[in-house]
Amino acid sequence: MGGGSIGHAVIQNSLFFDYQSEGIGVVGNGSTATISNNLIVGSGKLLLRQQDGILVTSLAAATITGNIIGGNLCDIPDFCGDNPSGQGQSSGVFANNASPGTVISGNYMAGNDVGLYVFRGSNCCVTASNSLKDNRFFGLIIQDGDNTASDNKISGGEVGIGVVADFVNVTGTLRHNTISKTTVQPVLTQSCCGVQATAIIE
Repeated sequence: MGGGSIGHAVIQNSLFFDYQSEGIGVVGNGSTATISNNLIVGSGKLLLRQQDGILVTSLAAATITGNIIGGNLCDIPDFCGDNPSGQGQSSGVFANNASPGTVISGNYMAGNDVGLYVFRGSNCCVTASNSLKDNRFFGLIIQDGDNTASDNKISGGEVGIGVVADFVNVTGTLRHNTISKTTVQPVLTQSCCGVQATAIIE
């Protein structure tokens, strides 16, 4: 997903089913979207590609509130799995180098590999008051960029919140999140390649 021009969108009260790569994509520096009160359901376990319910990338910004997002799962052999340092995952919301000012709040994300994935983009995103239930591997990941997650309710899956460092030192500030019924552990820090992941739990 490259090229094109700056775009702005308001997407609300809509249904998205059985898409291929992304249900909704917001791409490129200067592009913005308000995405609210939608039902976004992926294709379930896929052997050919990853899926994201909502993708915000390449310095785009979005306000994402009140959505129900599920069914984004990846089963590509030898590619997808539960290790964010070396494997791929499908996500309910994937903020990949999103622009500061991105807000992801008040959404319900269930039945994805990862409910909410914040990758790169230090201090890009407000991630607060989401409900993340029974996502297969992680409820929420903060990777390769400092960010804060607050007041989220996470239950089920292997890990509640992962703070992961592959390329740069990362601090995930975790404030007043509620985590229950995980099968591996509530909070996981994972460091690789000479950099350090740190979780500050408040």
